[in-house]
Amino acid sequence: MLKQKAFLHSVFLAMALAVTAQADTLMGFVKAYHEKGIESIEKLLQSYLSQREFWEDLLETKDTTYGYYEDLNYLFLINKANPKLELYQMGGEKITKVDSTKALVGSKIGVKVSEGDKATPIGVYQIVKKIASPSTYYGPLALVTNYPNPLDVVLKRTGHGIWIHGMPLDGKRGNNTKGCIAIDNMALQNYDKIVRGKKSILIVYENNLPQASKAELATLLGSLYAWRSAWARNNLVSYLEFYAPDFRHVSGMDIKKFEKFKTKIFAKNEDKVIRFSGVNITPYPTNSGDKLFRIAFNQDYEAYKHKKLTYSSHGLKELYVRLKGQKMQIVVEK
Repeated sequence: MLKQKAFLHSVFLAMALAVTAQADTLMGFVKAYHEKGIESIEKLLQSYLSQREFWEDLLETKDTTYGYYEDLNYLFLINKANPKLELYQMGGEKITKVDSTKALVGSKIGVKVSEGDKATPIGVYQIVKKIASPSTYYGPLALVTNYPNPLDVVLKRTGHGIWIHGMPLDGKRGNNTKGCIAIDNMALQNYDKIVRGKKSILIVYENNLPQASKAELATLLGSLYAWRSAWARNNLVSYLEFYAPDFRHVSGMDIKKFEKFKTKIFAKNEDKVIRFSGVNITPYPTNSGDKLFRIAFNQDYEAYKHKKLTYSSHGLKELYVRLKGQKMQIVVEK
């Protein structure tokens, strides 16, 4: 019940921004509430969330330079071709640059493919934890990323231990790293004091930073909730239309195995309650020219049969999606 109230509260705030001037819409919510109760409000809200026009209105005043973020405090950004680590604070309507410092990266250009290839990965990575005093070689601390992320796993990229770390305490090191990002120790400690373990991601690109227009983000947000709606309504055909022909689940299933698996699940005809919160959308750096995005959000999933709970899951969901015209295609899912 508390999760439902939190969900409704967050959606009501979004709705208020987008439809304050639309008296007829607001009266529709009031009427639905009086006639059918709070559950009818949620269904009505979900229908709005599936509309691209709703999101276009909502995004009009937002700073979407680096994507769309509901649940992110800080963003690290680095161009491998001209390595300076930049830190940005995410502030709702506005994104503020906090600082920038010179950095060292791996010697190999392009994407990281395998363990020991001395390439810094290109992509979007969560900062998952801090290691204090990892060793004198890595400086006073290290911020650990989640490389390999689900997309890397599907693409069979290997390696581990990609950090943002400092310089050797004895002052001796070369001009490159083995794949990590290294910065001045005082700058690193300052970044750590600012971030303080709050939700942060790292975007690594080479030469060209991918960006998304507000129209593209509105399409993705509307599609995300339309996908959720098809899933909740057990509409298998509509649900599968959101998946790319070359789709891979992080578990290893291709589109044919995934379709067979989902057909069995949907055949149970369970009543589903699926709620999303904290949606973050990041344009994903690639060398292929594809319009790729990482969509991450908190997902609360519950399935019921004859009003009895049969399955539930709660946690972070990640989708890596391709945008082809007005169509969102899910390429990788975890």
